[in-house]
Amino acid sequence: MYPSPIDDLSEVDKETLSAELVGALRYGEEGYYYGYEVGTGVNRIHGSKPELIGSNLWDSQDANETYFIRQLDENARSGEFRILEYLYPKLGSDQPVPKMGTAKLVPEANLWVGTGRYIDSIAMDEAAISAEIQQMTDRSLRILLTVVVLGFLVALSVGWFFTRRLTRPIQQVVGVAYAISDGNLDEDITVDRKDEVGQLAAAFRSMLGYLRATADVANAIAEGDLTEVSTVAEENSAAAENVSTNAQDVSAQVEETIASAESLTEMARLLQHVVDQFRLDADGSRPSESSETPIRDSTTQRPPEAALSPRRG
Repeated sequence: MYPSPIDDLSEVDKETLSAELVGALRYGEEGYYYGYEVGTGVNRIHGSKPELIGSNLWDSQDANETYFIRQLDENARSGEFRILEYLYPKLGSDQPVPKMGTAKLVPEANLWVGTGRYIDSIAMDEAAISAEIQQMTDRSLRILLTVVVLGFLVALSVGWFFTRRLTRPIQQVVGVAYAISDGNLDEDITVDRKDEVGQLAAAFRSMLGYLRATADVANAIAEGDLTEVSTVAEENSAAAENVSTNAQDVSAQVEETIASAESLTEMARLLQHVVDQFRLDADGSRPSESSETPIRDSTTQRPPEAALSPRRG
């Protein structure tokens, strides 16, 4: 290691250099350091009054007759952190004001180093710190209030969005349900979702399709279009096949009934012709009553259906 230049200095030079360095230190506007020999009160360092260096202030008292140098010396040798309140003039003034001081022992140099703050300066610092803390508190409150308001607005917007997203399809389904109750089957459900609301809409859509098919069947029956009934029924229900089959059977039976009626009409016409012919023959020959009876019997015994049965077809 390279030797330090301080190692070449004498003890006196070291003390002088230390006094100059420590005496030049400042903190704040009024803070400085001072140092005294242990147990003697001889000043070695003084940041505010360098002219006191070398003076013995062991018996110095403040306006309250407090031996503040002795008391600081005792506090330093105790090894504890102690605060002493006394009166001492500010830098550049001769008016003593309340001051708080403390001291720290430096055994290698056989001295103690002290410093202090004037109470009014401490009060001013406290006021400044309090004002700064208040400003920070106010700023924090404003930030917190802003965050709360923004969070509330965001939560309100999100709630409104999800509520609208949930209620709009439900309102559409309800509207279609009301339209169906009024007999209007032309409405349509356009909701296409995968959640429970979408399942509800799909169920209503299926029900609406069934109702439309049922209405088409009813309209076709009302118009007498059995072919349309059969077509619609085949697309929507297996039961419609039975309806179509029954309708065709009824139609065939109606045709057979009409053909039978036509045959009976022809048969009646032929019977009337035979009766008229018999009457003409009877009037021309004037037969007796005994001769008429066999004719009636013959007519009665031989039904005209056997002789004049019409061909069905």
